[in-house]
Amino acid sequence: MAVDHTQEDEVQRMVAMAVGHCRSLNILVNNVAGTHREFQATDRDIVTMPVEVWDRAMATNLRSPMLTCKHTVPKMIAAGCGSIVDISSGGHGGGAALAAYAGSKIGQHRLTMAIVTAYGTHRGCRNAMSPR
Repeated sequence: MAVDHTQEDEVQRMVAMAVGHCRSLNILVNNVAGTHREFQATDRDIVTMPVEVWDRAMATNLRSPMLTCKHTVPKMIAAGCGSIVDISSGGHGGGAALAAYAGSKIGQHRLTMAIVTAYGTHRGCRNAMSPR
């Protein structure tokens, strides 16, 4: 199923299709990201960066995992178990370049931590990991 993970209605349809096909949902792998190539030319200097570049990085790398978690965590709770795996990179080391990319990726890491804090003791969402 082709999905724009930045659009809530499309994410809702994707989750509903997965639950309909598998009867439950107990794992989520957030592996949607803008690549360095996409941002290299325009995400070099915060002073000259077009705001659209920032918005695109946040939508792709942060809004997307928020939406998939928003619509998947309740299904994991209903299933009685669940794991979230965020595939993340780049943002953890900081650096002079790729401010939008780095900011969105560290935001993704903190979002994962917030979800684990909120649902980690709940029987539905047990763990999350974010490889660097």
